[in-house]
Amino acid sequence: MKTLFICIDPEEGAFFFEKEGDYSFLNGTRTDDGTDGSNVLLNILYGYNIEAGNMVVQKLKEPTKNWDKFVRVENIY
Repeated sequence: MKTLFICIDPEEGAFFFEKEGDYSFLNGTRTDDGTDGSNVLLNILYGYNIEAGNMVVQKLKEPTKNWDKFVRVENIY
């Protein structure tokens, strides 16, 4: 199973990435709300070095067709 993420970044616009597994529970999560979901999302995006600000996911310019679940998240920083 694979999840496609669409991330809405207020500065850079939207980007996509895929991650193995079912992350549908993160749908609607915002990275700035301090919830458990936002912490999970930040760890996916930045690994364990969030302060460095370097994303560890591979950004895609457009979605692929090889996914089972879909997640939309906002305020990526």
